Amino acid sequence: MKSYFLTVPKVLSPIYQMNRTITPYRKLFQLLEQESFDSPYLKDLQKTLLKNGSASAALKELEKITDSVCARHNIYAFLLYNSLFLHDYYCVEWYEKWKDSYKYSLKAWLKAVGNVEALISLSVICHTRKFHCLPVLTDSTRPLLAASDIRHPLLKEPSAVGNDIDLTHSTCIITGSNMSGKTTFIRSIGINLALAYAGGFCTAASLRISLMELCTSIRTEDNVNEGISTFYAELLRIRRMIEVSKKQIPMISLIDEIYKGTNAKDRIFAAKETIRNLSKPYAVTLITTHDFELCDLEKDLDIHGKNYHFTEHYKENKILFDYKLKEGRCTTTNARYLLRMAGILK
Repeated sequence: MKSYFLTVPKVLSPIYQMNRTITPYRKLFQLLEQESFDSPYLKDLQKTLLKNGSASAALKELEKITDSVCARHNIYAFLLYNSLFLHDYYCVEWYEKWKDSYKYSLKAWLKAVGNVEALISLSVICHTRKFHCLPVLTDSTRPLLAASDIRHPLLKEPSAVGNDIDLTHSTCIITGSNMSGKTTFIRSIGINLALAYAGGFCTAASLRISLMELCTSIRTEDNVNEGISTFYAELLRIRRMIEVSKKQIPMISLIDEIYKGTNAKDRIFAAKETIRNLSKPYAVTLITTHDFELCDLEKDLDIHGKNYHFTEHYKENKILFDYKLKEGRCTTTNARYLLRMAGILK
């Protein structure tokens, strides 16, 4: 009796807890097993689910085991079944046999379903967005990014503003006032590139790209536990870009508000040196900044850079943005106006 209370409840408790989670997986396995696929990759995933009997049949059996275990939680059923049939021992033996039969297959089944779910997530854009395209990947050995009306996929579609860009220069320095759209623009590029390389749809009228290593320093955060400041976190990201550039492979780097965590003098010096290090024939770099001094790098023939900017306009004492990328350097600022709007300045 002592052995019973030490072992049987320990085995049956997890089975009872999994009762509600099995049915959705069993139905999902069944749908995938019965579906007709044209893609060789999807057919291979389907074959994985049909090995060792089938995934849905195995989970159907496991469903019966958990239902049987759940019955013991009725006190009358517990007393009757165990006194007449040793029900608990029967459930334990049944479950152990199930594990012996399917423990190696189950991992492969779940991995196959995970791959299908990942593919489904990549198709969401074409079902939820009217504005989308399939990207065109070229065999170019040089970095290539030609986008028409590219937009951020997480913005509400009616309010999203698209931009065109055709990178013929290795370095793009993007200036602009606060809230004008700099960060959203390079995020739009980064997210759409990630979607394209994963085989998904993109939010653009057209997108033509080459295969490039994607490096970003956009959303850097500090880590108090590890003693990493925001500035040092950014340094680590940019150090990785430098390391990738040494491999001499096609790459694209997206840097938002470069070295914003340090003083202006050091920031401008460090930014210029970083841009020079990343200015390679096989690399493309997009940098947003408030430091207009970096715009002078457009004249540096070794950097092969070009200035772009976002701007704002004012109407009836209100600040307005069109979020459109324009060539050239920015000539306006809005920090003082925003301070007045916030009531900090008079």
